[in-house]
Amino acid sequence: MLMGLGFLVSAYIGKRQLDKHREKYRLKKEENVEVAVQKEPSDALQSDPKAEPKKNVNNEEIQEQTDKVLEHQFKVSIVSLGTSFISQFVYAPMRVVSLGLFMYGGFPYLKEADKALQERKFNSSVSDGIVILGCVATNQYFALGIVHIYYYFTQK
Repeated sequence: MLMGLGFLVSAYIGKRQLDKHREKYRLKKEENVEVAVQKEPSDALQSDPKAEPKKNVNNEEIQEQTDKVLEHQFKVSIVSLGTSFISQFVYAPMRVVSLGLFMYGGFPYLKEADKALQERKFNSSVSDGIVILGCVATNQYFALGIVHIYYYFTQK
């Protein structure tokens, strides 16, 4: 019964470690680029006609990307609700697929809950995280599917 909770927690911890490693690698790479740029003469960079100017990212592009991500997560939550219904009432071995979909779809608001707890704040993402862990611990995947649908529907 608690095996699903163990999978969820261990996968989340692994994802956090991977994100930290990627961030360190990205910062290290940026430092190396800055050092290389400082070593080169500045007029050589300006005279290069092939150098591409940096893109300015505006708020509309960011909003469009966020909407695409939320739409994708909403579709995943619909599929996870269907698989959880099948696993809860029809065919129990589908719980493996259902748990995988919940881990994929639940990481964004588990991440928000973790961030809020590190800032010592209690908000709705923390309560959603508690509900997720409780549903997985008690094998109530269908209830968790409804929570997923509700969460991503309200985010749209």
